[in-house]
Amino acid sequence: MTPRRPSAVRSSDSRACRRAPCGGRVATRAPGPRAPRLSDRNGTDRESDGTSRDDPGASLPLRLAARRLGAVDLGIFAAPNYVAQFGAPRSLADCAKHRWVSFSDLRRLPKELQGPPSPRVSTDDLLLAHGMVRMAAGLAVLPGYLAHEDVLAGRLVRLVPSWKQTVGTLFFVYPPAQHVPRKVTALRDYLVDVIAQRPLALADG
Repeated sequence: MTPRRPSAVRSSDSRACRRAPCGGRVATRAPGPRAPRLSDRNGTDRESDGTSRDDPGASLPLRLAARRLGAVDLGIFAAPNYVAQFGAPRSLADCAKHRWVSFSDLRRLPKELQGPPSPRVSTDDLLLAHGMVRMAAGLAVLPGYLAHEDVLAGRLVRLVPSWKQTVGTLFFVYPPAQHVPRKVTALRDYLVDVIAQRPLALADG
């Protein structure tokens, strides 16, 4: 009998999804000897070559069921106090003139959003960057799920809402079975509920 593989939340971009919105870890790699076949929840199979377009080295087990949780978007955010003092940029070009909190792990951003050569704050800790933006240290590009509650509470504002960048897609991946264990469906349903309350994607501006 082949042992069951553990369930995992899988992202196509490990840098942007380092912390899942539910507070758990995100599994980004799982070994597999050959190309998997992904099944979505409506019974339609989707072929995969076993690699992610964002991470060609990643592989999946032989056959998995995958529930898409959502796309992960980046947006531009700042504290209301910062905007009151320095104004709100109206375009990406305006953003380049502002103070920046730079999260060094972000890649492939437009040049206007890469900040000055010496940003006011530069860090490889996403939560530190988030905290510094809330303290009005400058603008920052943040994942939408991380800023969502702050925007609702008025602690952050989204700037240049016409711009967003999708950096990955989050999936809940688990071994298919005729009777999926209750603990697996409970975790899946919990994640779906959490992400419904704290969306990964940003609204179009």
